[in-house]
Amino acid sequence: MSHNDVWNYSSQTVAEMIANAAGDVLVIGDSRLQIDPANGMYDRMSQIVRDTGAGLAYADSAGHPRIDYQAGSIRDNFDCGAVLAISVPAAKEALAQANADSQYQWGGLYDLRLRLSERGPIVRIPETLYASYFETDRPSAETQFDY
Repeated sequence: MSHNDVWNYSSQTVAEMIANAAGDVLVIGDSRLQIDPANGMYDRMSQIVRDTGAGLAYADSAGHPRIDYQAGSIRDNFDCGAVLAISVPAAKEALAQANADSQYQWGGLYDLRLRLSERGPIVRIPETLYASYFETDRPSAETQFDY
């Protein structure tokens, strides 16, 4: 599975995360990766979402700068990285307007990103705000044949 395949949440899971968010910005990360946030990452990402009116923000990570999101982009494998900050009010509005036919087993976060991009900007933060890596206890000789 590539790094870009991590956001395979169902529509129901995405809706539950948004509904249960404690604040106005929800920061989520790829659970398969070890994520080492830089000092102030959560505050910085939340600040950017609030200050820009973004529906979603993503940042560069150590050794992996991202590209800017292009308006109208529908690529399902766009590399937003391992950490996303989502505007909870914008996401609730987007999900409220989704119809019953918009329930996906694997594309819930992709669907939300597209809906958020219709309502406001998707913002890249050109700052290294975290490092991420796969954590494994297996020797490299065992992992060389992983596909």
